Amino acid sequence: MPPLAPVPMDVPRAPVVEPVLAPALDATPPVVSPPEVPLPAEAEVEADVPPSPSEVVQAAMESSEAAVTSAIAVFITAQDRATGAAGQTRMPEVVTDLSIRRNCMTEMRTLALSVLLSGCCLSVAPDDTTGSQDSTGPAGTGAGSAGTGTGTGGQTSGGQTTGNGAATGSAGQTTGNATTGGSGTTGGACGLVFSSEYIDFGNTLINTTSKRSATLTNDCAEAALGISSALDGADQNLFTLDDGPTDLAAGASAEVDLSYSPLALETRSLADIVFTAQDGEHGTLSLFGEPVGVALVLSPNPCDFGHVPVNTTKVCCITVTDQANVAVTIKGFVNFATEDGVFEDSLTDDSTPPNPAPIPVTLSAGGSAKVCFSFDPPAAQQYSGQAILDTDDPSGTNPVVQLTGWGS
Repeated sequence: MPPLAPVPMDVPRAPVVEPVLAPALDATPPVVSPPEVPLPAEAEVEADVPPSPSEVVQAAMESSEAAVTSAIAVFITAQDRATGAAGQTRMPEVVTDLSIRRNCMTEMRTLALSVLLSGCCLSVAPDDTTGSQDSTGPAGTGAGSAGTGTGTGGQTSGGQTTGNGAATGSAGQTTGNATTGGSGTTGGACGLVFSSEYIDFGNTLINTTSKRSATLTNDCAEAALGISSALDGADQNLFTLDDGPTDLAAGASAEVDLSYSPLALETRSLADIVFTAQDGEHGTLSLFGEPVGVALVLSPNPCDFGHVPVNTTKVCCITVTDQANVAVTIKGFVNFATEDGVFEDSLTDDSTPPNPAPIPVTLSAGGSAKVCFSFDPPAAQQYSGQAILDTDDPSGTNPVVQLTGWGS
C-alpha cells in the first residue's frame, strides 16, 4: 500500500459541536406569580439569572453586607418567580429590616440560606448592651417591649439587659413596685417602714415633755444592721429619740420612742427623724407638736345668768378643758368676789335633772369638767363678780371666771 500523503498543517480543522440538551419539562401547572416587590437600591441586579446556592454562601463569606443583602434578595425573588409560591416570605422586606440580625432563623428557605443566615446572626455584633453572666442592667421604668435574641447579645426584658444567655422575652408589664418584663423582674427597693408617716405630739405645755411611740419594721429579706438615726428640721432641738433599734432581723419590728419639749409659743413645731442601716435601708418619720402657754381653758367665759326673778336661784356652768399634755387638778377657789353674796359655787350642774359637779376634780390631758355657780338676786338690778380657780397647772396660771346676771 502506497504511503499516505502528509496533511498540510495550515488546513483548518472542523469545529467541535457540543450537543444541545433539551430543557426539562416542568410537570407543575403554571401558577400566576404574586406581584413583584421592589428591591432596595443596593439589591437591584439582574433577576433573570439567579445565583446558585454556592454563590449565595460565597457572598455570605464576603465582608460587604451589601453584597450579602443583594445575593439573598435576588436568590429568593427568583425562587418565588419560578415556583409562584404565593404568600411565601417576601425577602426584600426582610433584607431591608435590621431584624435579620436577631430573627433571621425564622426566614430561612433553603439549606444554603440557612447557612448564610446562621452566619450573619453569629457574625453581626448586636445592638444591645451585653453584660457578664448573671449580671443585671439598670432597672426598667415601665412596660418592657418583647425581648428577642440569640447568641451573645442576651435578652432585653422589662427595660433591662441581662446576662449572656439566649432567650426570648414577652412584653413587660408594671406590677406594684416591681417592673416585670419577659423572664426578668426588678423589684422595688425594700427599706425601713414606720407604722405611720408622722407623730403628732398635740398640744404640749411649754417646759413640759410629751412622749409618743411608733413601730419601725424592716421589710427587707435580709437583716438591717447598724441602724442609726438623725433629726432634721427647723425645730429638731425640741425633739429627742429616747429609744430605738440598732439592728432589725428580716421582717422584724421594734418600737421607737420619742419626746417633744417645747420652749416657747409658736404655731407648730416641725422636724423629721431618719433611720438608716449600714446597707442603705432607711425610713423617715415626720414629727410635729403645738406648744401651749397654759393647761386650762374656759368656755364660756363669762358665765352669764341672764335675767333671774328676785329671790330665785339659777345655776350657770362653765366647761374647763385641759388642753395640754399633763393632768391638772382644780382644787377649789383662790378668791370669790361677789356683790352682796349673790354668787356661790354649786355642787350640781345645770342639767335637768341636775348632775353632781364636785370640786376638787382632776382633769387628764385633753379631759374636761364642769365648774358651776349659782345666782340668787335679792333685787331687780345687774350684778357681777368673779371666781379665781385654784389649780396645779404647771404654767402657774389660775383661770379667772367672770360672772354676770340681772335680778328682775
